[in-house]
Amino acid sequence: GGSWGTAVVDGNSVTISGGQVGDGLGSNSNGWVIGGRGNSGASNNTVTISGTAVVNKIDAGESTNGPVTGNKLFITGGDIMGAVARAGWSSTGLVSGNEAYMSGGVIHDVPSDFVTGHLTGGLSLSGNAENNSATITGGSVFSITGGQTNGGDATDNRVTVSGNAQVGFVEGGR
Repeated sequence: GGSWGTAVVDGNSVTISGGQVGDGLGSNSNGWVIGGRGNSGASNNTVTISGTAVVNKIDAGESTNGPVTGNKLFITGGDIMGAVARAGWSSTGLVSGNEAYMSGGVIHDVPSDFVTGHLTGGLSLSGNAENNSATITGGSVFSITGGQTNGGDATDNRVTVSGNAQVGFVEGGR
């Protein structure tokens, strides 16, 4: 859902419970599932992946220049083949209050590689990452990060691991 215009994209949802989106091989050129994408911001968008769904990569909310807030990602099953599943992503804006939940399924890079997948509450390439969370109670992923930034501050981000989850690496904030 959403638009790649100048507007803020708010309140869209995508649900996939079966089938395949893209080539199923983790390609960057196809198979992305995006709840809402707006150039000036994305808020309150939701993506749900379940059952036998096969997708390449996921962003519940995504923006190049604006804030990304309150987006939610739910993974209860399926295969995420492109190693990336994020509740929120922004290139330059604040990423805040995004929530990723995983209770089943696998996030990996290629069909035979179960050690490269990443579940992230919120990622900003140059802005701040605040109050994002990632929770896993089941399924398999290499790393889980509450909030991450490559050029700002990461504060008050959280990770919860419980149940029969299989995780190789955990970071609250980075």
